[in-house]
Amino acid sequence: MFKYYPVRTLPEYPDASPYTTGIDVGTPDMHVEPQTLNIGWLGLSTPFPTAAPLPALCDVLWHHCLYPIFQLRGLPYPCPLCQQARYPIEYACDDKRLILGTAEIRVLHPDGRRFACPDLIYHFVVDHAYAMPAALQAGLRYGLEPGSAAFAAIIKDTEKRWMEAMKAWAWQRDYGDAAGA
Repeated sequence: MFKYYPVRTLPEYPDASPYTTGIDVGTPDMHVEPQTLNIGWLGLSTPFPTAAPLPALCDVLWHHCLYPIFQLRGLPYPCPLCQQARYPIEYACDDKRLILGTAEIRVLHPDGRRFACPDLIYHFVVDHAYAMPAALQAGLRYGLEPGSAAFAAIIKDTEKRWMEAMKAWAWQRDYGDAAGA
């Protein structure tokens, strides 16, 4: 028998809003990355500024996409703006091929701010002319380079804190308090 699986939709958040997540529907938002801001979580109901993409920034953004965080399993998110005219969203650059809509990226600004973006942000910039906020552009230009030891250490710490938070959440869900986490 054929099972119908509804298409997932990318969450929408305003640019520069605090990065939080409710692990499950009905759970309180978790602030695991308190200094992190959402950028590029677009949807049909999210108006966004447009501008011609700058090739140099697109190159740096692509490089960030090569270092994903929180890679999903299963089907990628479709582009909410294309309305499934193109699925999956696939790009190739510098002998690397990526299917976007499966992960997040982090841009680490020199002043310590972090930006959490869906990897679909590359598609939003290139194909929908999404004008990235100036702070994100500065982070791309002057922030830590993905693949560097400093960048990798920050991402590893972020992933560790997320795993600890998820274990505590699961313990509380299953046993009613976080004492055993």
